[in-house]
Amino acid sequence: MQLTTPSLVPDRRSLTWRELTAEPFRIFFPLGLLLGVGGVLLWPLHFSGIWPAYPGTAHARLMAHGFFGSFVLGFLGTALPRMLGTRPFSSLLVTSLWLTQIGAMGLHAAGFTVAADGTFLAVLLLLGGAVVARFRERSELPPPGFVLAALGLLCAVTGLVAGFWPLDEAANAIQAVVPARLMYQGFLILPVLGVGGFIFPGLLGSPERPDFPATRRPTSGWLHAAAWAGAAGGAIMVSFFLEAQGQIRLGHLLRVGAAGLYLGWQIPLRQAAGTRSTAAYSLRAGLGLMLAGLLAVALFPPWRVAWLHLTLASGLVAVTLVVATRVVWGHSGQRQRLQARNVWLIVALALLFSGTLTRITGDFLPQILPTHYSYGALMWAAGAILWAWQVLPAVLVADEAG
Repeated sequence: MQLTTPSLVPDRRSLTWRELTAEPFRIFFPLGLLLGVGGVLLWPLHFSGIWPAYPGTAHARLMAHGFFGSFVLGFLGTALPRMLGTRPFSSLLVTSLWLTQIGAMGLHAAGFTVAADGTFLAVLLLLGGAVVARFRERSELPPPGFVLAALGLLCAVTGLVAGFWPLDEAANAIQAVVPARLMYQGFLILPVLGVGGFIFPGLLGSPERPDFPATRRPTSGWLHAAAWAGAAGGAIMVSFFLEAQGQIRLGHLLRVGAAGLYLGWQIPLRQAAGTRSTAAYSLRAGLGLMLAGLLAVALFPPWRVAWLHLTLASGLVAVTLVVATRVVWGHSGQRQRLQARNVWLIVALALLFSGTLTRITGDFLPQILPTHYSYGALMWAAGAILWAWQVLPAVLVADEAG
């Protein structure tokens, strides 16, 4: 079976480390993929007796901060300096971020959660400092939706800092719940919404949102759009506090409503018929699963953890990998491949989705939990590896035209 439409792949040449770090996605996307596969494989390793420690915390951190965090670092590190019209990140800075990220996730794998969180906090502060410095030097503004990306980083920093204070018997529900929601959901959902208006329309074949003037000072239109982005992000953060107060249904309904309305504003349904490419259908499916998981929690709160995997391990992963494919191919002279019928992408995302559903069923049937967690992890890893096989070699391909 032919897995992809034949295409002319640019001739390769060896890239230096400085060239790789000039576009940080080239080193962070492969790292994120490795951390994600490692994070899910902790389950079969544990249930087979090879990994004795229960991997709950390490798995969650490796997926949220390792897998997603590395893709966020790669995307923002590549895109933001260009959008601000300022100098790119230096090779020293990118190398420092990359090595510190590896150190943080290595500490998580070893079970040193507090030290790992502190190290990942250093990664985010280093990134934030670099972004603030370049924002001050900007010659133009980024798309207003990137307010949500900033809020996502703020969520992660706030959640990590709050987590350093140990809980005691007097701790209230907000102290116990909100930091985790900020780290695991705010940090993941808000950046995805933030890049939506910038990159989703092109992938979906919809007319792109009007460009704002390339100016250093915000226009009234930019401020209006940024205010809507901030309102959506604020509503999602408020939903975390509602959930902490026991309003699980209301909190998740607010969360799915804010995310859905913002996406609908950025990508109007009447324009969604667009292209018929595999990437477009996959992106739509991923966004749908992201919202479906949040809605499922609102409808069936007792199974919150299980249904959230539909949002996090399937929906957001699909969106992340489709966007990453666009970035990698767009920066290696292969953007035309996005319009092909890439059957391998369907297979990869089907494996990821099947793995997620298998893992979810383990929570409903405790007697099969070990096997379903393990089988689900293996299927998820297989889908991620298939995606990597088809896409990641292009991180070593220079776009000679651009």
